[in-house]
Amino acid sequence: MTLEPLLELSSAQIHSVVVFIGDSTFKAEMPDNVTSGRGSIRFIKSKKDVVLSTEEVNEIINKIETGRLSQSFNTNRQHVKHVKDIVKGKKEVVVCPECSSPMVMREALKKDNKGNTFWGCSRFPACRCIVSIT
Repeated sequence: MTLEPLLELSSAQIHSVVVFIGDSTFKAEMPDNVTSGRGSIRFIKSKKDVVLSTEEVNEIINKIETGRLSQSFNTNRQHVKHVKDIVKGKKEVVVCPECSSPMVMREALKKDNKGNTFWGCSRFPACRCIVSIT
């Protein structure tokens, strides 16, 4: 879900930032909007152009506030369950050790391994990595 249509904003009025927390080391040069820890503050403060009036900011805050669910024990419990389901789903994904793409369950069709199942990279034939199921 993107906020532009919901809040009626243009992409010029929104700046995305990705922040890695904890022990993270970038192996390659990152764009300005990808940072770690307190680098997010530096990125936010670097944005000096006024893209919204005070009235527009208040309208956006009102839209966000009216779209929120009411705070309650039940709402909190539903949220916690939803987040746990998302985490569980991510843990079940097997990732290719060579290219980090999702792996898919496959079945050998030929030779001595015929009928055996294994994990194969979803990018096959570009990536031919396989992982045995133990």
